[in-house]
Amino acid sequence: MYAGEIIEALRYVDDAKPDEPPYTGFLPERILRKFGVPLVDGTIPGVAVITGKAKDAKAGAALVKDLQAKGILVMLVNDIIEQCIEENIKVGVDYLTFPLGKFTQIIHAVNFAARAGLAFGGVPKGERARMLEYQKNRVPAFVIALGELDAVTVAIGAGALFMGFPIVTDQALPPELTISGLLEPEPDYGKIVKLALELRNIKLKIVDIPVPITVGPAFEGETIRKKEA
Repeated sequence: MYAGEIIEALRYVDDAKPDEPPYTGFLPERILRKFGVPLVDGTIPGVAVITGKAKDAKAGAALVKDLQAKGILVMLVNDIIEQCIEENIKVGVDYLTFPLGKFTQIIHAVNFAARAGLAFGGVPKGERARMLEYQKNRVPAFVIALGELDAVTVAIGAGALFMGFPIVTDQALPPELTISGLLEPEPDYGKIVKLALELRNIKLKIVDIPVPITVGPAFEGETIRKKEA
């Protein structure tokens, strides 16, 4: 995680702006302030970091829409971003969905969680044990790792496990690598979100409205056009 943070920090030297839409890269203080408090008070029930590439674009988009409808703050890394764009999934501040970027840009999700601990958890700088305790007990985050796991995903994923963030992957895992309650496989895309929420003990209070559109806090104020009705 330290290495990823250093690599990303170097990209921003001399006030450089290395990320172009749709990628957000580093999430600035205004985003932390906007969503940090709702995370602390439970208005936003959790944070999902989706990395990798889904088995197909429709399946990946369905995962993201499911999380959006549940009011989960979503961070996207790697090919899942392009898959969502292909399926016209709306992203950005208004939709609680941030396409961070690729490769080591997954560290921006960890960075966001750590800064939340500093800003809202009262964790002093340098208090490593207290920060880990805060992340494990107060930051309702989890990771969904899709497709073949590259070295960066494995390394940052190990860091996420260390911080108490469970990981669900669509890849088969040998029994010796499965960690009950922390690292579990789920090849059925229809069950991935449910398992991830259970592992992080996130309980939702959402009424399922039988309408042919996605409903949730991320879509508040959105206009339904005739072609979508």
